[in-house]
Amino acid sequence: MAYLLQQLANAVPLAVLYATLAFGYSIAFGVTHRADITYGALFAFSGQMLVLFSDLGYSRLILILPAAIAFGVAISLLYTMGVGLFVGRAVILPLVRKSPNMVIVAALGVVIVLMETARLASDTRTIWLPPFLNTPIVFWNDGNFKVTLTEIQLINAALMAAIVLTGAAILRYTSWGRILARRHG
Repeated sequence: MAYLLQQLANAVPLAVLYATLAFGYSIAFGVTHRADITYGALFAFSGQMLVLFSDLGYSRLILILPAAIAFGVAISLLYTMGVGLFVGRAVILPLVRKSPNMVIVAALGVVIVLMETARLASDTRTIWLPPFLNTPIVFWNDGNFKVTLTEIQLINAALMAAIVLTGAAILRYTSWGRILARRHG
């Protein structure tokens, strides 16, 4: 029983991550009326840049881990916004005007380019940051087996759930959300 509970607990952070991605995809689809995998590529790219620049801050700039992660977040956000603006304006927008099918092919190309850029930037090595907020929180203990999640797993799950719930509230209760619903409803 405890093992089953641990597997269910392990599924929560991943399920909330997938829910956040699905929410973003559904908003993008609702606005553009086409499936676009570029959103997921930018999401993955930002995570890879976060790890890369956090490692740079921690190992080369000798920052303490929270400062290195903040550095990674800031640089990752800037890189991803820049890449997103460039890809949107220079690649996707010109193709949207020509053919929707070309957007799908170009988006696949963007995925490959971003993936290879991140791989080359990390010098094809595995990057490990020291543990951060990894204290286990025990939800259930039968004496032989403890059902746990770490602090960072719980924080991440709570933040992503808050993002989805806030986005859903904005769509439901704001004029922008009502306009989007009327347009697509």
